[in-house]
Amino acid sequence: MEDNKRYIVAIEISSSRITGIAATLDDSNEAEEICHYEEAIDGPVIYGEIKNVDAVYTKVNSIIQKIESHKSIAPRKIKSVYVGINARSMHSTTVTIEKEINENIPIDKRLMEMIMRESCAGINTETDKILVAKQGLCEIDGKETADPEGSLGSHISVTTTIITCKQKICNSIKMVFDRLNIGIKDYIPTQLALAKSKFTLTSDERRLGCVLVDFGSDTTAVSIYKKDRLIYLNTLPMGSHNITRDLTTLNMLPEKAEKIKCMYGIMHISDVVNMEIASGVSSTEVVNYISARAGEIIANIINQLNIAGITSDELPGGIITVGRGTKMKGFNEMLERISKMNVRKGGWNNKEEFTDRIGSLAILDTASNTATPEESCMHLPEMPATGEYEEETEPKQKKESKPKPSKKSWWKKIGESINDGIGKTFGEDEDEEEENKN
Repeated sequence: MEDNKRYIVAIEISSSRITGIAATLDDSNEAEEICHYEEAIDGPVIYGEIKNVDAVYTKVNSIIQKIESHKSIAPRKIKSVYVGINARSMHSTTVTIEKEINENIPIDKRLMEMIMRESCAGINTETDKILVAKQGLCEIDGKETADPEGSLGSHISVTTTIITCKQKICNSIKMVFDRLNIGIKDYIPTQLALAKSKFTLTSDERRLGCVLVDFGSDTTAVSIYKKDRLIYLNTLPMGSHNITRDLTTLNMLPEKAEKIKCMYGIMHISDVVNMEIASGVSSTEVVNYISARAGEIIANIINQLNIAGITSDELPGGIITVGRGTKMKGFNEMLERISKMNVRKGGWNNKEEFTDRIGSLAILDTASNTATPEESCMHLPEMPATGEYEEETEPKQKKESKPKPSKKSWWKKIGESINDGIGKTFGEDEDEEEENKN
């Protein structure tokens, strides 16, 4: 059975859930989703880093089995996946390389590759994993050049943005998929995938300059774009779950704290009807807790602009927010009020279902754009070569089955030989007796 279809599988491992999505690829690498599954987790992954390989393996294995059992996929098996990375240690490093060059020789691909290698040489690959290295601003004799290859000049300056995370994060993910005998095609930074997704940032926003905020459970990723280029990325070790933890200090169980957080959200204190919502806990107290922590998270988001050395005036595209944390009422409004920038929520028609899946969909989209024409994440299991098997066994003739005599003890054989008056050898087989009779 031949299988001409091509498939792609993306897995996103976050602190609150693991998501898997499968799709088919057409000749132009357009992905058409087949199925989507997710498993909630609480504890095995912290700040995007796997802390319990066994627990994550169990959840990923469940998703893999569900995908392989889907009617449009079975009996195919998954042989490789693309994995989204969104961990606390993920950040960008900007490196600028300047060189004096021969103005009589056009800049070629070899020179640009050498500059890229030099840019990455300062990264300690024993501790850090280089996920992406993207060429940014390139200037030849002081003039910005979009495509330097073939250009002439005496001086070249290239700025490269390198995205890294801790090597141990990728190592622990690999442990999970090694147990499943599934390869990893590539590690894709979720934040970069989101920025490329047509459902998140528009081309105009990236060109004008904008901020993408992925407000998650344990982490908040912030990336800044200008002139359609990534100029900064950092992941903050705080998210919406910090607010839930704060509310548990009011003697609430996490489940109730999460429910109350979603119910109230961020409100102005004057709009709150003061009432007791738990034993000794008032609604006013809850709103104060939520607003204080949300304000701290937003202050850290805005501070990323200062670290990147860019002002809000240079980012007329505003702030675009994604992530499950953005479902908390009032977050975008508070972010807009404090940042004094336009804020909008990324996604499709603001549907919550899409908001929850936007990360894995973006990873799938990025993976499909990089897949080679022959590439597929699934294969059909090998079937036995039935034709060859029949040819080998056909010449053999079946022997007529004869009832097999019951086994007799050695002493009983001696007794029977004496009684019958037959001079048999004591060690003679019963099969030989039958042949002699015949």
